[in-house]
Amino acid sequence: MRRKLCDICSSEMKHSPQQNEVKYFCEQCQDFTPFKELEVTAYCPDCQQLLNVTASCGCQSFFCQNCKAAKSSKKVLWKPT
Repeated sequence: MRRKLCDICSSEMKHSPQQNEVKYFCEQCQDFTPFKELEVTAYCPDCQQLLNVTASCGCQSFFCQNCKAAKSSKKVLWKPT
């Protein structure tokens, strides 16, 4: 899966449309920081184990087999593969 990650804190960037241009905003840094688009894998924010990713109707869900719980997409750890 490809994601845009902040060069400073490695958080996922959020699409932020601006006048006549596309920008990406880092909520962690609270700024329009430089970023890289990388191939990444989703990991649990609590136990750092690989997450199961399911997609239906355009939505993604994350589930940790180790914690036996669904995980918020906002808290998923994205690590480069």
